[in-house]
Amino acid sequence: MRNVVGHARASDADISMLIFAWGGMSVKNAKLILNSMNNWLPIVSGLRNNKFSYLEAYDRFLTQSLQGKMPGCGPAYYTKLIFLLTKHLHQRGFIMDQWLGRSINLLADREIVLFYQCRVRRPLKQRYVHKNNTCRAYDEFCNAVRNLTVVSGEIDPDSRIREENVEMRLFSVGRGKGNWRNYVIENDVLS
Repeated sequence: MRNVVGHARASDADISMLIFAWGGMSVKNAKLILNSMNNWLPIVSGLRNNKFSYLEAYDRFLTQSLQGKMPGCGPAYYTKLIFLLTKHLHQRGFIMDQWLGRSINLLADREIVLFYQCRVRRPLKQRYVHKNNTCRAYDEFCNAVRNLTVVSGEIDPDSRIREENVEMRLFSVGRGKGNWRNYVIENDVLS
């Protein structure tokens, strides 16, 4: 995926829609976000041109989202843009989707990442990252992933690869179920 998103000749819009598709965005939400492209595409351009840090990009996406200018796209999706388009190797943002957010909350034994409250109080397979997660919450989340990279003992000298390995473990390696994902579902701190 990184080879494709790093291709200079691909347009910001094409790269964005590719990332959304990679992330599993529904067709309905893809149509909504595509129709509001003028509101958020400059942020993508800024990321691709190394003009924004991950927190600056998050703050800009958050502002657009809270103003209703990114329909169909919440933090779980615009952090995918941040993760894949950030060029700062030592300070990068991570994908704050339900699996990484729930994992970090579980490991921290508190709610760092906010989720929409569910009507049924039981472990659920599906939770949605709340649109009101602040830049401070996102930064704390990203720092928690970085700290896990340090304590996990990953030995690759490229910190970006180490972080991706930790992130993939928290995601439970792909779309399928894994032991960690099952553990997160069973032990969700919001249950």
